[in-house]
Order: sequence, then structure tokens, then C-alpha cells
Amino acid sequence: MKFITRPLVSLALILATFTANIPVAHAQDYKLLFDNHESPYAGSTYFISTYNFYKYLDDRYVPSSAGKTDLQWILGRSGKVVVEYMLGSYFAVFQHEVFGHGYRAREFDFSYLHYSVGIESGATYFTMSDLQGLNTYQQNALIAGGLEANSILAQEIRAPWFESNKIDNRDGLFYILNQMAQFNYVYITQPKDLNYNNHYSNDIDSYINGVNRYYANNNVLSHNKMRTAVLFDLLDPTLYYSAFGLAKNLYDGSPTTSMYMFDVKGYKYLPIGRMLMAPYGLEFQVQNMVKTPKGEFAQINLRFGSNANTNTAGIDFNVTPVWQYKQLSVGNKFSVWYQPNMSQSNSYQSRTPTQANSRIGFAEFVSLENKFKKNFSVIADVGYKTAGYLPGFSLSNGVILRIGCKW
Repeated sequence: MKFITRPLVSLALILATFTANIPVAHAQDYKLLFDNHESPYAGSTYFISTYNFYKYLDDRYVPSSAGKTDLQWILGRSGKVVVEYMLGSYFAVFQHEVFGHGYRAREFDFSYLHYSVGIESGATYFTMSDLQGLNTYQQNALIAGGLEANSILAQEIRAPWFESNKIDNRDGLFYILNQMAQFNYVYITQPKDLNYNNHYSNDIDSYINGVNRYYANNNVLSHNKMRTAVLFDLLDPTLYYSAFGLAKNLYDGSPTTSMYMFDVKGYKYLPIGRMLMAPYGLEFQVQNMVKTPKGEFAQINLRFGSNANTNTAGIDFNVTPVWQYKQLSVGNKFSVWYQPNMSQSNSYQSRTPTQANSRIGFAEFVSLENKFKKNFSVIADVGYKTAGYLPGFSLSNGVILRIGCKW
């Protein structure tokens, strides 16, 4: 894993040094985060920073074609979009395999990991003995980890848009590739006559098998149920803003698209829907984005699910900043959930079924940012999480620690 991540980190640092203090049409932001097991949040910073360097090169060396609608300009922009699609697709696959499936495998201390990463396709390889050492809950988390990581990368791409209320149309394509990965995967997977005791290499088949095995009931989840549930992902206004911006950029070279939010007495609000592939079954999440008149940003996520008459629920509060002092900014993130216990058994034979009593869990951590120079900050997330499922976090209980910098 170090062989893979060190070049990414080194590249991002080199690019940041190279681009520092050079005036361009649109300044690009860079951010690096490091944490235990190299989570999807860490991976997101590597890819976004590298993609931002591509945008820097584009801004600096490619002439602007804004307002030019002649056929040759449209064809030229179309060629550039193909390049951006290939780059974004490669990063999406890398995130899916190495910082999705790979993150969960590293969390479970797999003895062997190998990756194949390409444009639009990839794979994560491990031993069957490592897989069989997991209970069903853990197996489902491993299977869903790839699409979970794409979802997190999409959210990190989207985050700056709520500050500026503008979407860089190159980011819009990168966002669509990751945000739609789950929807596309569900719909390209052809329904099969599944036997829930079998495993398939396809993530969607494997997840359906795993959820049915978890409840010892082959009727809990099916392809048709997943295809209906994943329509919830289309309740995302930023997807349509991104698609509109991409089309407008192709037509007249517009670099950005305005992002509108509902305005309620000065408070800006935008809801976004998302389906979650939790280890114990499907959940639906409503991400509520709120921007106050003073510029503070709050994200309140509500999630709920019902699988085999087992009801689950959760809420996340993310407020930035809650307090500022000189160059120090403090944010707060708090999550609480009600969901089935993670089985502690690691026996392959005892993994079916695993319907432990549900319980309440929580995670609480603060986000710190301290500016040392005008364009350089040290950042950290510090806190604690109890055992349970929270996207992008370890399933077990423990201290949360992420450190990094941005410029």
C-alpha cells in the first residue's frame, strides 16, 4: 500500500510547490489528509489535488474559448472533455479499488492485497482465507466499500461549491463520474437467479447475496429492489447543475455554472438524496445543506432503512465553523445511529445469520484548521467513534485522527 500512496502524496506536494504564487485565471485549491488504513477521505484529497493540478495547467496553457461557438471550438472542447473523462474515470476506479475495497481489507488486516486499475474497470484481489475469516457484516462492508468510496469522493468534490455557489464545469464531470457510479453499477448488473450461498465477483450480486445471507432470508433484497431504491440517487440537484454546466461548456466554453439553493430568510438550503449500501442492508440518506447569512455551513444528514423488519436510523451534524479565534477555526461533526450490532464472530460457519440486537452508537470529533500563512493551513480531525457503520470510517470503536494540510 505504501508503494501506491507515497507516489500520490509526493506528486501532490510537488504540484503544490510548482503552482504556488503563480497567477492563473482560476486559483486551484490543494489538500492532503492522512489517516489510519488510508480511508476514502484520504484518497479523495490525493485525487482532487492532482485533478486540480490538471485544471491549473488547463487555465495556464490552454487559451480560453469562452463565448466561442464555432464548430471547430466545439470539437476542440469535446476532445478536452474526453481527456477529462479518461482522467476522472481512472481516478474514480483507483478510489473504488484502493481506497474503497482496499480500505476495508486493510481495516480487517488482510494478509494479501493486489489491485488492477484502469479506465472504467478495475479489481481488488485477496485470498479466500482472508475473506472467510470475516463475518457476514464485515463481508458486506468490504463488498460495498468501493461504491461507498466513490460516493465520498463525490461529496468532497462538491463541498467547495456551497462556499462559492459556483461549479467549475471540469469538476462537474468529475462529480458525475463518482456520484453516478452506484446508480450505473446497479443498472448494468443483469439480474440472475441467485443462490445466496454463492459468491460473485460483481459487487452488486455479492452485496445482494450478503444481505440475504445476513438475515438468512433469500427474499430480503433483489436486483429489482435495488434498482428501485437507487433511483433515490437521482434526487440530487447538483447532478443536474453539473450536467447543464458540462453541456454549456461544450457549446460556448463557459468555465463555471451558478449553483442555486432555496432561500429562506437569508438561509440557503439544498437537499440531496443518496442510497447507502450498509452492511445490514439498504438505507436512504437525505443530505441537507444549509448556509447561514453569516457564511457558516451546516450539513445535516438523515438516514433510515428497513430490512427484514429491522429498522435502522441515523443523523449526522456537521457545522463549520462553530468557533474562530485569530487564525484558528474549529468545526464540529457529530453522528448518532440506531442499527444492528456488528457480530463479533469470525467463524465462516457461524456467519449465518447474524441478527444481533440493535443498539445506539455515536461518533464525535472536531475539525481544526490553523492558518500559518495566507495560503497555507494545517488541518486535523480528532475524536472518537463507537462500534457501528458510518460511511468512510472503521466499523470498530476507536479514536478518530486525521491530519493534513491545505493551500
